Amino acid sequence: MFSEFKIIVADTINRTPTLDETHTHLVILRDGYRCAVTGHYDTEHPKIPEDEDETQVDLLAAHILRRAIAVFKGTDNNSDEVRTFLRNYADLRIESIEDIANIIDDPSNGLALEANAHNGFDRFRWSLKQTENPNEYTTVIYEKRGHGLLKPGAGRIVRFTDHSRDFREPSSPRKRTRTEAISFDLPNPLFIRIHCAST
Repeated sequence: MFSEFKIIVADTINRTPTLDETHTHLVILRDGYRCAVTGHYDTEHPKIPEDEDETQVDLLAAHILRRAIAVFKGTDNNSDEVRTFLRNYADLRIESIEDIANIIDDPSNGLALEANAHNGFDRFRWSLKQTENPNEYTTVIYEKRGHGLLKPGAGRIVRFTDHSRDFREPSSPRKRTRTEAISFDLPNPLFIRIHCAST
């Protein structure tokens, strides 16, 4: 029995990460292992300063456009309506549900959030509203309770920057050129506007 348990654990550890796990890792890396709204450090932060006494939390990657819009089961679904909405409102060239599925797990469709903030974002209790500055937003709260943001919640400025280079290991000059060229897309402003309009 114990050997069966070891095999199950080994299979779990050695398996290929799912798309959602990869999405989570890339989004948290891009956001610098910090919650996009509160700034709290992730417990997995590899370089947290020793003198830093910030609260550490377990971060999740919130999908801006939720996974549910790309996954339909059975014959009674609204895939045509979703495609039409995204094509007409958002000017996204979506021809099939597969096209939607291809963007769902892209880092541009995610932001790193604490669990309570993630839950409130998923339930459309709060959203981000774009400011005049690129990649800068303010928080907007729609429901007084259950939004998951710490006080002050509404009107908080959120700026997105790709921090992924801050966490790369130094390498030889030859590898450095190729490695430094890798970056992750910031949250797509169009996806954020769609989320905001859906509330």
